[in-house]
Amino acid sequence: MIPDDPITCIPDEFPPERRDAELWIEDGTLVLAVEDTAFRVYKGLLKIHSPVFKDMLALPTSLLPAGVTVGTTVVDGEKCTVVRLPDSAREWRYVLRVLVVGDGRTLKCVLNLSRSGSDLFLMVLLAYIRLGHKYKIEDVYRRSLKALKGVLKPRWSFSARPRLLPSYALCVVNIARLTGEPSLLPYAMLLCSRGVSPAFTGYIVHSDGKKEDLNEEDDTRCIQATRKLVLLTLSAITEVVLPPMTCKEGRKCQKMMDTLARTLLPTVMNPMSPGPMDPMLWSVVRSEEFRLAQKMLCASCWDQLSFFRVRKQREEVWNMLPSLFDISSDEEYKANH
Repeated sequence: MIPDDPITCIPDEFPPERRDAELWIEDGTLVLAVEDTAFRVYKGLLKIHSPVFKDMLALPTSLLPAGVTVGTTVVDGEKCTVVRLPDSAREWRYVLRVLVVGDGRTLKCVLNLSRSGSDLFLMVLLAYIRLGHKYKIEDVYRRSLKALKGVLKPRWSFSARPRLLPSYALCVVNIARLTGEPSLLPYAMLLCSRGVSPAFTGYIVHSDGKKEDLNEEDDTRCIQATRKLVLLTLSAITEVVLPPMTCKEGRKCQKMMDTLARTLLPTVMNPMSPGPMDPMLWSVVRSEEFRLAQKMLCASCWDQLSFFRVRKQREEVWNMLPSLFDISSDEEYKANH
């Protein structure tokens, strides 16, 4: 039903250069005008997937959400409903690909590729979550959020490393605040900390040229956590390299551990030449010193170092992240991870 007080649009409002090349269906009954792009789709399709859209198409103009207008226009000689949205055309393109295909193949493909750590598909995943949450496109939102939690799930293996670039991590932080999902925050905020990621700029420029900043409150939290990250890194390395080794090889393995301690600890303790903080030991275990230790230690000592000690420290640091960044809902965080 078209509202009682529609906005009448001029017939040539959507010339070919504004029409999306992929998502302009010639017999579509609704035009979504987002930024400078127009998508023509089926009205009934959006109403089925989104109760928010169903309501918006029935509401008078005075009750529409901020930034949204609904009216009518003439497209290629046919009367058509037009909805203007204050969102990103790039993100709507991602979502409409799923809704128009309709069989879930596009969504399934993105979910699988995002789990592999692909940055491009992670951004598509975040678009699904943002618009799925805003417009209550429940299936897209629910499955995408589950996939994102899978990307952020801790991995304790010796070779584990970050699965997000810091610039993408800030998008995760913003999404977590938008959706009220605190379990997404600690890992992403760790990567947004300049002590851990010195090259982090606090913003990202998306493929459409739009700039997204880390919200000010969480940026402050990340900065304030710097001193604690130094102490956590020092504690983690100390607990890994200082306890004595006892094995059949005796002094040989202990000598190697002493070398590790003499090499690694000064880099953290020296305030004049600080490197990136590494409380999760991502970089430490890939260092030349650890590669040498793998060659020099006996099998038993190497297992103790690489599996038991490193894993234990990663688990302890992981469980400290909520308090480190002053994040509430600590119990929910642990339950989700």
